[in-house]
Amino acid sequence: MACNVNGPSNGLKSDSNAAASSPASGIQSDGDSLIKLSVNKSLVGYFSALLNADVDSAITYVHPLVFRRMQTLYPAGTDVKAELKKSMTDDRMKAGKLPAFIIDISRLSNRIEYKANLMYVVTFNLNFELEGKKYTMRQDRMIAISTDLGEEWKFIPTDSGEVAEILKQEFPERITQDLIEAAVLAN
Repeated sequence: MACNVNGPSNGLKSDSNAAASSPASGIQSDGDSLIKLSVNKSLVGYFSALLNADVDSAITYVHPLVFRRMQTLYPAGTDVKAELKKSMTDDRMKAGKLPAFIIDISRLSNRIEYKANLMYVVTFNLNFELEGKKYTMRQDRMIAISTDLGEEWKFIPTDSGEVAEILKQEFPERITQDLIEAAVLAN
């Protein structure tokens, strides 16, 4: 399912060819396709903010465990949110100049549940144009975690060497391994 966003006021646009159940995409049921829509909505929010240079909004989609882990890696007293904001800033991205982009979720892993957390590894493609150049992120992966039965999602990037340490702060070894294995299998 592809979703196009052409500006900050545009909503989620679903591809009319999206199937309710598709084994190739990892979707097993109508409930999972609703989860896919919900995860997609959060990804659109995250990338809309990020590509529009609204880093303050973008970091609201980052899972709090990322910040907790950063606090252990940076010197005491460091504002880890400010550090993350600096790393997310790109001079080519200008506030109020949201480029058109397309997010295509190609796969959701099997659902992993732990206490009040629903977790998936989301594999997606992101296509956007910035200053006349086209960019594509293919088969990128993030761990999506919801504590409200799938209404809102927070993300942990899987491309960090710290992902296991980030997850171990709150989740047992079995859950951490399941998520890491799902991220590797999604490759």
